[in-house]
Amino acid sequence: HEADAWEHSNFPIICESCLDDNPYVRMTRAEYDKECKICTRPFTVFRWRPGRDARYKKTQICQTCSKLKNVCQVCLLDLEYGLPVQVRDTALSIDSNDSSCTQHRNVSNTLLQPERAVLLAEWAILQPERPVLQGERPILQGERVVLV
Repeated sequence: HEADAWEHSNFPIICESCLDDNPYVRMTRAEYDKECKICTRPFTVFRWRPGRDARYKKTQICQTCSKLKNVCQVCLLDLEYGLPVQVRDTALSIDSNDSSCTQHRNVSNTLLQPERAVLLAEWAILQPERPVLQGERPILQGERVVLV
């Protein structure tokens, strides 16, 4: 089932400026509402209004692309430095033409390679006593990472 490889998330990856200083924000969540602007997979869209006079904000890219590029899902600025990605990549001498988010589109019943790498890292943190054997691959079942 193709939807098994899609993203399930409970909270967006966003910078402090997009969240604003109000600790009580009402957010709506729509699962598989739009497709990611980078990898074109459906993802969970979050929408909220950071302040009384502010416009509504919503997520533009999926969490996998956000984690890989370390950017806010809303404004697409770098989470660490607050810079546009191209400026950050130039300053840090990073290849910004890396197609790791888009190279494995429309893969059914398996996760994308970058997402698989993120899941392997999470597995190593959560299950340090259980090494990953050669030939095993991580999949997401609900909220759990499982090796098959």
